[in-house]
Amino acid sequence: MKTITRIGIATLIIVVFSLFVNAFGVSSSYWKDNPLIMHSGQTEDVKLLLQNMVGEKDMKVKISIVEGNTIAKLLDKSDTYNIPFGVKDVPINIRITIPENAKIGNNLNVGVMILSLPEISEQPLVLTGSILQNIPIEIESDGSSDKSVNKKEKGFFDFIWDLIIYFQSFF
Repeated sequence: MKTITRIGIATLIIVVFSLFVNAFGVSSSYWKDNPLIMHSGQTEDVKLLLQNMVGEKDMKVKISIVEGNTIAKLLDKSDTYNIPFGVKDVPINIRITIPENAKIGNNLNVGVMILSLPEISEQPLVLTGSILQNIPIEIESDGSSDKSVNKKEKGFFDFIWDLIIYFQSFF
């Protein structure tokens, strides 16, 4: 009987807290298996996209570079972003500059912390969330060739993934 009561209380708590869900997400063109390919001395502007597709309220987030701040900087005027509900393409613009003395084969990382800012509330307890988005960088060449180093051959699974993302945008 105690177990059933505990399960019932836990379920009730989950249901009550799920009524107050707000969530945001971030998408990037770069991840562990698809790093940003650069060469020494190169500067590249990259974009992360914020989205707010869950809940019913607009959200506000604060952005900071927590790793790689010697090679990356935010290009936007403010480090606080408003994400309206139902929007999935609020850009975070970042400039990455690789030092001239970077060695071929080095792996660098830029870590971007996205922290949800709570609404002003009279609630005794306010929970917020955060996302750490990493941008892995590989130094592959010295930049002496004209070949674009960020173009990779797309495989079959990349094509399928692109199709899934494309069709998901309609729903």
